Amino acid sequence: MRFYGTAEIVDFGRTLSAMLLLWIAGSGCLGLADFGADRMSSRPSVRSRPYGYLILLRAAVLVATVVVLIFLARLIALVQGELQPSELIPAFLDRLTHRTTLAALAYVAVATGIITFIKQMVDRSGMKVMLNLIMGKYQNPREEDRIFMFLDLRSSTTIAEKLGHIRYSRLIQNCFRDLTDCAIRREVEIYQYVGDEAVLTWEMELRGNNCIRVFFDFNDTLQERAEYYRDLFGIIPEFKAGVNAGTVMVAEVGVLKREIAYHSDVLNTAARIQSKCNELGYDLLISAQTKGLLPADPGFQFTSVGKLELRGKEETVEILGVDMNRESGEDQVSRGRVSGVEWWGLRDERVQGSVTRDEFIQKSRGSSGLPEALPTSHRSQ
Repeated sequence: MRFYGTAEIVDFGRTLSAMLLLWIAGSGCLGLADFGADRMSSRPSVRSRPYGYLILLRAAVLVATVVVLIFLARLIALVQGELQPSELIPAFLDRLTHRTTLAALAYVAVATGIITFIKQMVDRSGMKVMLNLIMGKYQNPREEDRIFMFLDLRSSTTIAEKLGHIRYSRLIQNCFRDLTDCAIRREVEIYQYVGDEAVLTWEMELRGNNCIRVFFDFNDTLQERAEYYRDLFGIIPEFKAGVNAGTVMVAEVGVLKREIAYHSDVLNTAARIQSKCNELGYDLLISAQTKGLLPADPGFQFTSVGKLELRGKEETVEILGVDMNRESGEDQVSRGRVSGVEWWGLRDERVQGSVTRDEFIQKSRGSSGLPEALPTSHRSQ
């Protein structure tokens, strides 16, 4: 007796329970294959590939799984004595090239491709943004209370001149790819990438001070990958950020390229707060108003560093510098170590080995192109 697909499995099983067991096993294998393909495509080294590559990868994994299941069905028939060993390969090829099998494989490939494409489009704009666009939530402008962070690369102009446009663009690509996992973990909605700057946003209902923790998570990630950046670009990138919160107008804009836009002085103020990082010697600055909205957290230390005058307005905004409290001095030192890299991100071959920030200043002071001193409490300008 020869076997040609689902029918032979039913005949082989002879009972409804056996048939259900086989269908469940097959569905489970497909589910595991899909899960594995999803995990594979989520790896940093893979998810940065072109959309077409990711679509083909996932489709190929599922199609290969179906082919393996068909072959396993032939093996089951062989074990049960329904096939002779010499008939195994011919029976498998006969089933594989049957028009119903080819139609099923084509369906799996096309359906997987469509689903993967939709997933990539959702990832491109974010799940919340995509759902809001589909539902037309912001076709009519409406007010929302939100928190914004403007995240910017330090010394971007100097780094761009040193690396050149192509290597500099690759550096920015790598940095923002490393931001991805931090953003997912801290429930970030990425509003925009503007050159070497990223604009992050959250709804006002925050958990775990995510609008602060994401910055330190990102810096930790860059430090963990310091050797990679140093070998590839000759620098260890550092970022600065400003955070502000308030009421904004949200509206869906555009026709050919629809997106959700935020309009308010809240964003302008956050950008100006970030621009004060160099002047005030902090990597992360936050408005006092925003700090008052956050739950108490002993893991952070806030220091008032002055007030920001808003252009065209009489009011001022108090700014706080943010430091993370480390449990030990060793952790504080490890955060501030570099190897042959200037604190503002450029390689300096005059300083060799792993040094602390103060040691770096002592070794470098007086050399051309380096300042006589840097702020004593915080990292690079």
